[in-house]
Amino acid sequence: MLKQIGLKSSAVRVLLVLVLSICVLAMADVKSVYADSETLDQQPVSWTEEEPGEDEPAVSISDAEITGILASYDYTGSAITPEPTVKIGTTVLAKDTDYNVSYSNNTEAGTATVTITGIGAYEGTKSVDFQIVPKGWYWSSKDSEWYYYRDGSAVTDTWIKAKSGGCWMDGSGKLTRNRWIQSGGAWYYLNADGYMAANQWVKTSGVWYFVDANGKMQTNQWKKSNGKWYYLKNTGAMAANQWIKASGGWCWMGSDGVMAANKWIKTGGAWYYLKSDGYMAANQWVKAKGGWCWMSGSGAMVANKWIKTGGAWYYLKSDGYMAAGQWAKSNGKWCYLQGTGKMAADKWLKTGGHWYYLDSNGYMRTDPYIFISIDEQTLYYYKDGSCYLKTPVVTGKLYGIKYHGTPTGNYRILSKQRNTHLKGVEDDGKTKYDSFVRYWMPFRGDGYGLHDADWRGSFGGTIYKYSGSHGCVNMPVSAAGKLYNLITVGTFVRIQ
Repeated sequence: MLKQIGLKSSAVRVLLVLVLSICVLAMADVKSVYADSETLDQQPVSWTEEEPGEDEPAVSISDAEITGILASYDYTGSAITPEPTVKIGTTVLAKDTDYNVSYSNNTEAGTATVTITGIGAYEGTKSVDFQIVPKGWYWSSKDSEWYYYRDGSAVTDTWIKAKSGGCWMDGSGKLTRNRWIQSGGAWYYLNADGYMAANQWVKTSGVWYFVDANGKMQTNQWKKSNGKWYYLKNTGAMAANQWIKASGGWCWMGSDGVMAANKWIKTGGAWYYLKSDGYMAANQWVKAKGGWCWMSGSGAMVANKWIKTGGAWYYLKSDGYMAAGQWAKSNGKWCYLQGTGKMAADKWLKTGGHWYYLDSNGYMRTDPYIFISIDEQTLYYYKDGSCYLKTPVVTGKLYGIKYHGTPTGNYRILSKQRNTHLKGVEDDGKTKYDSFVRYWMPFRGDGYGLHDADWRGSFGGTIYKYSGSHGCVNMPVSAAGKLYNLITVGTFVRIQ
């Protein structure tokens, strides 16, 4: 139509702008317009200028459909940031125009979260979770623990074979370290590095244990380690400072757990000896540095006590050593222990230069007695175990026309006489003798006895062999007188 009226298009455009401007100014000058007073109560009518669409509400992002995020991702050690697609209805929203994306917990294994936050014409948030799943060994920086994942989950209460050995994952999936665990009825120990201890000693809470090549704690058995024997009790703890009963007897385990051998030990106030095989000596003799010792049936060394073994009596002194070559009292009576340790019984013996008689019970004779040694050519007189007289004598002649050896054996003094004569015939069968003696003490009824012999200038030695008596015991006068006054009829006489 504009062409029909012959106006150029540029002029038309200018004309239209002017018309519109006039209309706008006219409307701005109108202050108020009153309607019919009867119907509008003379209220003013006003207008305000608004932009189109300002009253439209923002759209909530919570209604959006979010895709492009997988349910799980493999753990990489780095942050995982999947890019989501956000759609409302058929409209695909634009990142950084309609929404922002943020991530949380998206590095370590576990549940990660993608959060969509609306901007511009959109408001609110919507979150989508996904899993970060490790494979195999996984170090968690959250709790500084190792885990092992299989099929998307941390394995629990099971063994895992690692490069340097077996590892145990506990009920929470954590690698067990510095701790005992029980599995399949056996106990195992996991070292500080998490590997199962094997074929080694393990010390926990001050107690030693041993685990075999399979890692199992050993119990109720002997263990030889570095050439030494140890014992593992029913708890697995190494026995120390205690007795252990073995098939061959009792054994002592020292403070270091090593079985004692060839060694004395003192425990419970008593001494014991462990033989070369480690077994406690019992009911037997043991040679110690200071002599022989007797180990009782309980194994304790005997002290201050008489014991009978092998048919003989022995005495163990206060230090536990066997008495030998010395006197010891029993039931208030003296007994003598010979060089072998055996108590002398029913025999005469010489010790300390004196002769003593030990009866069948081994007790020293204490009643008065005379002892005459033919070999020594000496007479002794004892009372209460003490020697009151010791003198040289001359006994019966051994060599010559006739043998006149003094009879040996046990006798008793038959009588005592003073100032008497001893009569007989010499060896030639003709010459008679009549010897005056001051002291006569016969011990046998056929003329044998003890008497003084003042016709002899000397006594003792070997005189008796060729110049001895006719069988009596010749004594110096003074000694015979002393003996006469000491003894009584019935005094015991021993000649040997």
